[in-house]
Amino acid sequence: MAVIAKGKRPHVLAVPFPAQGHVTPLMKLSRLIANHGIKTRKIRKRTASIPDGLPPDDDRNDAFKLTESLRSTMAASLTDLINKINSSNSDEKVSCIVADLTVGWVLEVAERMGAEPVGFVPTSAASLQ
Repeated sequence: MAVIAKGKRPHVLAVPFPAQGHVTPLMKLSRLIANHGIKTRKIRKRTASIPDGLPPDDDRNDAFKLTESLRSTMAASLTDLINKINSSNSDEKVSCIVADLTVGWVLEVAERMGAEPVGFVPTSAASLQ
């Protein structure tokens, strides 16, 4: 469990699965977290991005292929990004990583980096019948 030192501001990193229906719910949760004064950073095109491991002309609609590529290439890039964020401001180190459970391996990276891992499931309530 990550411990935030007194006077340090919590810093949440949100990592969605890059597919329709996964990004928007996590971005909305990030805004709600930010509304409580907690610094949030979202991994997406404009905030921070990490490579998905697929060649530029490859089909990103193949969910299985994309998931396998993400798993095999993103862990090192995510670790590098967290190290970069943490070294840029010692008062705002990443203390929590919220990840879509479709990319559940991100939670393992969170634990290795000393951040609190939190899983997020963007499933609609209708699927809970």
